[in-house]
Amino acid sequence: MSRLEVVAIPNGQFAENCYLVADCGSGQAIMVDPGEESTRFLAELRDRGWSLTGIWLTHGHIDHI
Repeated sequence: MSRLEVVAIPNGQFAENCYLVADCGSGQAIMVDPGEESTRFLAELRDRGWSLTGIWLTHGHIDHI
């Protein structure tokens, strides 16, 4: 059975949370509600060796990309 890992990344001028949710067995991850620091999110994915398979938007703010 695979293990899920959730990483919260507060970011941007509003300190909104972006979440990475990954299946540690497969290394596949989704990004939930990305804010304005895309390079930070991509670096976190790279550092953990995760592959981004989707972006989920649950709501909107002016800082979401």
